[in-house]
Amino acid sequence: MMLLGTFIFSSCKKDDNENATVEVYLHDAPAPSYDKIKVEVKGVSVYSQASGGWVSLTVNNGIYDLLTLDGSHPAFLGKMKVTGGNISQVQLIIGNQNDVSVSGITYPLVLDSTDLDKLKVKVDNNISSGSNYKLMIDFKANESVDANGNLYNLKASLKVTVKED
Repeated sequence: MMLLGTFIFSSCKKDDNENATVEVYLHDAPAPSYDKIKVEVKGVSVYSQASGGWVSLTVNNGIYDLLTLDGSHPAFLGKMKVTGGNISQVQLIIGNQNDVSVSGITYPLVLDSTDLDKLKVKVDNNISSGSNYKLMIDFKANESVDANGNLYNLKASLKVTVKED
């Protein structure tokens, strides 16, 4: 029984040494044309070359006013374990509870299915096993909202940086 316990403990420890911890944050810069830009973030996925697939993070209760988030006050979306090696893409998964407020009036902010590809960002970052990283997603709200009269479309413009913590 002790041998089995030792094996399980060492297996878990080895697994932690093969993974890097990635904390995910969302931030933005002010967009003077709008009072609020609320976006429902449902998740974040990174494509890990080492594991050959997507590693996902589910974000619960994730409706964020992008204009309240900046480099000093980002929203913590969660953390995930990723196999050490190269990550080549980051994808932001957006729900449909999005709106924009202009001069005190709130309008739906529509994400068209043709714009889903804009939620994937190519990155080329090598992460080391056993290390901690911060993945920062800059939404660039001012460039992400396309206004056409009283119709507002979400044309996401994202910038992603990954830094060792």
